[in-house]
Amino acid sequence: LTDFYRKVVKARKSEPIFREGSFAFVYADSDILCYERRDRGEKVVVILNRGKDQYEIQTAETGKDVVRGMEGKVFSLKAPNS
Repeated sequence: LTDFYRKVVKARKSEPIFREGSFAFVYADSDILCYERRDRGEKVVVILNRGKDQYEIQTAETGKDVVRGMEGKVFSLKAPNS
């Protein structure tokens, strides 16, 4: 878990869009939180899973998982302790 937080903090410090620009909630329920940041023509979508189940997310455009360093259109949202 500590490693996860280090990667998140590193992404926030290295990418201005995580600190600046507009913020909007996209979706939220008891397990999933999804929001987006927009700035200067760029968009970042953040999806967090705090539940016990694993979810698969498919995107229309190629995206990047900044924590795991993977790129693609399908992402697995694992439970926090998986």
